Amino acid sequence: MKVLAVFAAAVLGVCALALQSSHASVAGDNESSLKTASINLTNAQVLPEDSALVRAFIPTGSSTQKCLVTLNETTFVSLGAQVFCGVRTSPTYGTGVLITISYFNSPVPPDYGTSLTLWQQGAKYYGAPVMCETASAC
Repeated sequence: MKVLAVFAAAVLGVCALALQSSHASVAGDNESSLKTASINLTNAQVLPEDSALVRAFIPTGSSTQKCLVTLNETTFVSLGAQVFCGVRTSPTYGTGVLITISYFNSPVPPDYGTSLTLWQQGAKYYGAPVMCETASAC
């Protein structure tokens, strides 16, 4: 019985060490890619022909498709608003992320402003937002 208890304790100890070291190596490998940016958008990024759509290109220097965006503070709330991001390569601004916020049929007010948090794996920097009238315009 003692042999079984010692064996079980040894197995648990080895598993705990393996689990701890695997988490540490994952965090260490991705530590440089965990940098985020707080981005502020205004009416300068609202599409002229569709005032319920906000589109901004953020130069990052990375072409990785992995990106996350979350809304923070805003001066305008609309039920069902959606935000998403996607990687784009611009002949003018280089590689980066296109952020789109759709308020559907609710035009944003003249004093519109919102802040968001952006992360893209491998981003070297986060440039100033540039309005994009179409997904390929930047």
